[in-house]
Order: sequence, then structure tokens, then C-alpha cells
Amino acid sequence: MDPTLIPFVGRILHWLVIAVTVVAVLGKFGVDTSSVLAVLGAAGLAVGLALKDTLSDVASGIVLLVLRPFDVGDTVSIDTTQGQVTAIDVFETRLISLEGVPLVLPNSKVRAAKIENFSRADIRRVQIVVGIGYAENIGTALAALRETVELDRRVLLDPAPVINVNDLGPVAVNLMCQVHTKACDFADTKMDLTRAIKERFDREGMALPVPAREVHVLTR
Repeated sequence: MDPTLIPFVGRILHWLVIAVTVVAVLGKFGVDTSSVLAVLGAAGLAVGLALKDTLSDVASGIVLLVLRPFDVGDTVSIDTTQGQVTAIDVFETRLISLEGVPLVLPNSKVRAAKIENFSRADIRRVQIVVGIGYAENIGTALAALRETVELDRRVLLDPAPVINVNDLGPVAVNLMCQVHTKACDFADTKMDLTRAIKERFDREGMALPVPAREVHVLTR
């Protein structure tokens, strides 16, 4: 069976077997099970109205299992929560955060949230913004960026890298470096490129600008 379905189906079957067993035992003892079922049905309706939010979690869990926006083991972002899915239960979805902290989210909240599934992406875009001083040569800086990118074999040629001026900031000219890489190489590529760009700019003698503020003191 699909690992994603095991905990959900197991929990449903557990309670179903208990309910059927109780009714069968009562029937063996001569209890009129039709009246028992009627009472249980009425009680179930009352409980259902009282626990409508909980039942919404159950329904949302079924929808998640049918639509399958993610499977157990996928790395996802649910609204602002990121982690690896460990289980889709009857009432909740369980994750392990990127820091290793167990997370529990109600199924209804997951169903209504924005879901990003990183595990289903074949390629991902790495975006790095680098600031240079206004006195530096933009052409030299862009050429250094291109050469640094070309030296990394993990960078894909299709889609082609985008390297250009992003905006003019208060203290720096911000350059944009956008490249694509395989999803499995995303984190390493971003960290290695960031370091390589800094080292290349150091060799070119281009210091990264540091925010500064002038303070004028008036004395009387």
C-alpha cells in the first residue's frame, strides 16, 4: 500500500472494526441492535454538530489523499511553514521542519493553504542579488558574474542565466544573478555561487558597499 495511505486507512479501519465488534457482541447477548444503531445514529448526529470543525479536518484529510498535492516524504511549504511530510492522519498532517522540529497542522488549514511542493520540481531558480558601489564599473562587475556562473557545471544553460542590473539602491547598484539548476542541487549551488561571487569580486578589487550615515553635530 502507498505509504501516504497507511496511517489514514489504518486509523479508519481501527475504529470501524471496534464499532462492528461492539454491535456484533451486543447481538450475541440478545440486545436489539436496531435500537442501539438508532441511538448511536442520533448520538453521532449530535456529536457531529458539536465537532463540526473536527469533521472538517477528516473531510479535508480525505480530499488531500484524493488530490495528492504532496506525499509522505515530500518537502513542502504550507503558507509560511516548511518541512518534510511524515504522515497524513485522519485529523492532521504531520511534518518535520527544516530545523528538525515536529509540526502538526490541522487538515482543514492545510487544505485551504497555499502549498508549494519542492520535491516535485525538476529544476529550481537560484536568485542572488549583489550590490556594488556607484564608483565601480558595471560592465566589469557583470562580466565577473557571468564568468563565475559559467564555471559552475551545475548551472543549466536552458533556461539561460539572467545577469543584469536589478535596481539602483540608496548606497549600491544592485546586480541580479538568476540561474537554474536541478532541484537536488539548489541549496549547494546557491551557497557555492554566493561564495564564489564574493571571492571573484575581491580579486577584481570591487568592495561590496556598506551602508553608511553621515552625522552632523551642530554646536552653539
